[in-house]
Amino acid sequence: MNISAHLTITKKALNEAFRLLKKLCKPRHDEEAVLSYDGGCLHIELGGMTVTPTATGTWSGQVRIPGSYIMGLAKLPPTGDPVIVKVEDDWIYFGSTSFKCKSQDSLGRLIELSMNATAADILSLRFQYSETEIEAAGYTKVVKETEKMGFAQNWKGSGGAQRVSHL
Repeated sequence: MNISAHLTITKKALNEAFRLLKKLCKPRHDEEAVLSYDGGCLHIELGGMTVTPTATGTWSGQVRIPGSYIMGLAKLPPTGDPVIVKVEDDWIYFGSTSFKCKSQDSLGRLIELSMNATAADILSLRFQYSETEIEAAGYTKVVKETEKMGFAQNWKGSGGAQRVSHL
């Protein structure tokens, strides 16, 4: 899916969202951020949390980018006020900074994982959601890595209390 989006966000609103991400969000290196728009706010979902700077414009669908890109923007925010956020031809632009992105239709049902999700929480996603829903929420790599680490075998013996540090 190729979406086209164009939002205007005040520098103050975007910087406040980025401040919260820097302070509270601890995503894994391979986690994806999911961005969407609800008609009044840009939603940036990453690391078990969502920040919602006020925005105006048009946007349909969702965009996924590596979480490290969003955390990089949080550390070095775009200049200019207001900041223009747009999506064109699978590229997302935050002011003059651009990243390759993956566009998708909006999900009807969101996948929510807590910031301190256990391995059991992550592994249970396969039983609650389709592969498409897991991928659209940006959790494919997290689920596969958790499976690879052998938590499926170790979980039963540990009582399911093993924590996964990225969420």
